[in-house]
Amino acid sequence: MKLITSAQACGFGPASKLLSVVKLLSDAEIDFIGDGIALDFVRRNPDRFHAIDECEPERARAVLRERAGRYDAAIVVMHAEIAFWAVRFGVPVSFFDSLFSFWKLERPLAELARMVRQWSALDDGDAYESFLSIAPHERNVAAHLLAHHSFVQRFPGVDERVSALRELGFAHIEVTGSMIDMQNLPVAGSAPPVRRNDYSIVASLGGYKNFLLDFDRNDEYLRLLERWTVDFMRARPQCKAMTLCSGAYLQPQTISIDGRLLSMTFASHDEFLQLVRRTPVILCTPGLTSIHETMHLGRLPLLLPEEHYGHVFNRRGLARTRLGLLAAGLEDVIGGYELPEDDFTGTAAIVAVTRAILESPERYAAFSAAMTARVDAYVDFLASTDGSLDQHVREVHSLLEGPPLTDAVESLLARHALYDEAP
Repeated sequence: MKLITSAQACGFGPASKLLSVVKLLSDAEIDFIGDGIALDFVRRNPDRFHAIDECEPERARAVLRERAGRYDAAIVVMHAEIAFWAVRFGVPVSFFDSLFSFWKLERPLAELARMVRQWSALDDGDAYESFLSIAPHERNVAAHLLAHHSFVQRFPGVDERVSALRELGFAHIEVTGSMIDMQNLPVAGSAPPVRRNDYSIVASLGGYKNFLLDFDRNDEYLRLLERWTVDFMRARPQCKAMTLCSGAYLQPQTISIDGRLLSMTFASHDEFLQLVRRTPVILCTPGLTSIHETMHLGRLPLLLPEEHYGHVFNRRGLARTRLGLLAAGLEDVIGGYELPEDDFTGTAAIVAVTRAILESPERYAAFSAAMTARVDAYVDFLASTDGSLDQHVREVHSLLEGPPLTDAVESLLARHALYDEAP
């Protein structure tokens, strides 16, 4: 079985989910096409890939057109345009998505469904023009409707949207539980004990890059967290070591702070999971991959302030859990700010707020003091639990659990067998 794969270049989440899927396809020969942070992640975790090609969307279309006949199927994670062209060129697509309830629609589902059904009767140019005429969020939902098979990770609001689409005749969309690498996830157990006067921290800032954020453009969040972690370690000598993990740190660096080490690194996925497994105090941005992985390790992280609007959506969905109540949202640590309820303009507002904090000594001092107080309270909470977080972890699991990813892959393979048998 020969597969072509791709993942959206927005943070580590899509590429991480792709890696989780392909690790379950041990007998397949798997190629990857993509760019940006997704490409960086796959290159950092290359073992399951036969070929890795850097392709921006326009080149990816040409590659798909040229190579379509070589592949039995495509596995695409949240990259709507790749899914669109794979379908156009006759490659059966399995589409995976962890943000299905997040995508904001500007038209009723029924109208979107009618548009998608019309594309098959159009030539490539007209169909693509229609595809581009809908909003970016709508394209992700359209990709599910185009796909031969699709899988969506459970989150509040997902089941309702799946039901609505089934009523419109789209029965090929399946809900799953965690889209994470369960095979290589370290065995869960009691968290390392937290001693208030002697602990270490792992802080994950994720892949960071998306449609607006980059490592050298709109990078204020990275600079803000780097500045705060240095100040935190200076103010809290009981923090014996801290590791910052992010795609921004392709070139690792280490800073000595009064003889204690602050490390900044782009760890491989397996290395990152081992760090989480053995480190007492875990901080992470509110990305769903980090949340799912830490939950399966029996950990309850402190959610850092949001990097982008999607993180706000995630935190709101879990607001009533202990995870959500502990979270350090920007509005909590700096007071209220006006957040447009839109992915792009909301993310732009977050960039503006982080920039304002960096540029104002008074605002930065308030931010730093509030964040440090949040971590102090979190460390006290962990120390008081004696490593037993089961109740709080189960609370989050109850909102996220679903059929395992192995079931999705078995379903994918069964569908592929049907394609092979078709005349």
